[in-house]
Amino acid sequence: MLPRGRGHIRGDQTSSQEHQRVVYNPSLPRMDLTSFWGENPKGWLRKCRKFFKLNSTPSQQWVELASLYLEGKALMRFEGYRCGVECSMGWEEFLRAICSRFGNSADIVEEFNKLIQKGDIDEYVERFEELKSLMYSLNPSLPESYYISSFISGLKEEIKLMLKILKPTTLIQAFDQAKW
Repeated sequence: MLPRGRGHIRGDQTSSQEHQRVVYNPSLPRMDLTSFWGENPKGWLRKCRKFFKLNSTPSQQWVELASLYLEGKALMRFEGYRCGVECSMGWEEFLRAICSRFGNSADIVEEFNKLIQKGDIDEYVERFEELKSLMYSLNPSLPESYYISSFISGLKEEIKLMLKILKPTTLIQAFDQAKW
């Protein structure tokens, strides 16, 4: 189980046994993930992602660690779902499973389509990336051009006009150009 405090777990495999060591990051305040009972899956998944990034947790461990914080009906439904799924579930599949069981996909699409920049560009990019991840889990066939267009349409007017002139060809390029 993830220790309370300023650390994260890194797994190292030797032969057939798995060993774990705790790495502490003294620059981070003491923090822990909250338990997920089935309410507000998007918010909880967003917190998980931030928590793991702040603690430099390897992405291969995100699902196992997040699943330790499932409680009640969320834990029962996840375990029931996982019985029929290969044990090496990735983060994107975990997102889909949690959102399909506890979230309303129409809400995700609506929130994504209505996203507009209210604060600074970094806040908008972060929120856009979070929602894009959920959108991708619902429909992985959407082309990058769709996300570029959606990103640009939600920007403040002065930034939007500049990006339309620059015509970024990738989402990363659009993010970078929006920050100029």
